[in-house]
Amino acid sequence: MMKYLILLLGFLMLSADSVTAQKKSPGDEAIYRALRGMKRAIAPADYLPVMDSLDLQCQLQPKNWLAPYYAALSRLFRYQHPAYLNKDNRDLLKESDDLLKKAAQLSADEEIILLQAWVSIFRMAEAGQAGYGQYAEGIRQMLEKARAMNGANPRLLLMEAYFMKYLPEEISGGPNAALNLAMQAAEIFQQGELEKAPLMPTWGGSIAENLVKSLGGEIVPPPSGSSSSGR
Repeated sequence: MMKYLILLLGFLMLSADSVTAQKKSPGDEAIYRALRGMKRAIAPADYLPVMDSLDLQCQLQPKNWLAPYYAALSRLFRYQHPAYLNKDNRDLLKESDDLLKKAAQLSADEEIILLQAWVSIFRMAEAGQAGYGQYAEGIRQMLEKARAMNGANPRLLLMEAYFMKYLPEEISGGPNAALNLAMQAAEIFQQGELEKAPLMPTWGGSIAENLVKSLGGEIVPPPSGSSSSGR
């Protein structure tokens, strides 16, 4: 009888630990809600409440790098939306850059570096012909640094695809080079990334697919039952 009670007590303690581990802190739950809002966003204006919510978490969670990281990501999602017209005259790239600098002070994660590269890629595109000389080398350095940290990250391929999209064909860039990389990224997203810790970035699947389509490519539907990463 005593042996049975000891086993039962041990089981209950393990169950309690499991339930506790699954509970999210109020800060984590707030970020989860913002990420759900980001995933449901359809129009550029839909990102505004998400941005405000994540900005608040930056104040409430000053030591959590994911708060400024996702606050920057929400701005970049709004910026790259096809219908975005910047009617409020906000410099979303500067806001994103400032937030990512805060995140980089808290962590050296390669995800931060990849978003910083995305900001520079957009700036290079905005600058036109002069953008290559101003930004290309810095972007290459960021991508190489991220590759050294985690070469299997599909968002690395996605950023490389964006980079190639805005580079001249004479230096191995252009739509064809970008399409090849974007299709590789989309395939990895379709297969599903390795399991990651809660709240860690898994975004990029739909962006990779949209990039492939914009470059004239075609996405092959994944086999039935396979998983795909989020936006």
